[in-house]
Amino acid sequence: MIVNVSGSFPEHHDLVSSFCHFVAGELLGYKHLELEVDIEFEDDLFNESGILGDCVSVFDDHFKDFTIRLDRHQDEDELLMTVAHEMVHVKQYATGELYQYSGLNGYRYKNDVYPHDYSYALRPWETEARIMEEVLVSKWLKELDYSCE
Repeated sequence: MIVNVSGSFPEHHDLVSSFCHFVAGELLGYKHLELEVDIEFEDDLFNESGILGDCVSVFDDHFKDFTIRLDRHQDEDELLMTVAHEMVHVKQYATGELYQYSGLNGYRYKNDVYPHDYSYALRPWETEARIMEEVLVSKWLKELDYSCE
């Protein structure tokens, strides 16, 4: 997997890149090797859009490319949770579990179709991401602690 990080404080580059590789390995196994993830830190994402991060996928016949935007004004704990959340969406898009129709035509998650204005809190792909963000961060921190002993 290729991870490109831009627009961040230098100390975040290695942290975010390492964590993305870990999460992709956990969620996708060897399949993550064919992915490219661009991480773009933005100054006012939260103030302008009310979000800490988002994930956009670009597909062609042979390539899977994703852009994750992150608000740069997060502490490390919040940043890891946001990256984990968005990487769950990378997994969902990469495996075909989640598909966003163009325009305002909605989403397909697994075998169900949801309108574009379906409540964020009730979207099952968001529920999965919220659950998995904590699991993935905890597992990564535990592995880091073991590797430092």
